[in-house]
Amino acid sequence: MAVTLQYIAERPTPLDPDEESAVAGIVERANAGLRADAPRLAPDADLPEAVVLRGRTELPVHPLHALTTLVHWCGTLTELRRAVPDAWWSVRVDGEQVPWDDATGYALPGMDDPELLAALR
Repeated sequence: MAVTLQYIAERPTPLDPDEESAVAGIVERANAGLRADAPRLAPDADLPEAVVLRGRTELPVHPLHALTTLVHWCGTLTELRRAVPDAWWSVRVDGEQVPWDDATGYALPGMDDPELLAALR
């Protein structure tokens, strides 16, 4: 069974051209850094009013690949949130909220463990 990462950013005003460009660049760089068979981040194109960014991606089934990919996407979503800071954001893994920290961004408890991060490299 696949694990799904979902994200949404909402605010009353749409992205301005500079924000659209920043978002596109972040997504492009993040997708370029993945293995050929890895799921990509593809924000939804058809958004309801007040939703400026939304999407989902599946994490790999293999636990090590899933964790590596989750670390990658949490970093990407941190960049996206910082590029669109005045929106209300929600990032979830299979329905569970991924915590936000102003200093470090999105991460699940334990993801910043030095030994764990060394093992992922």
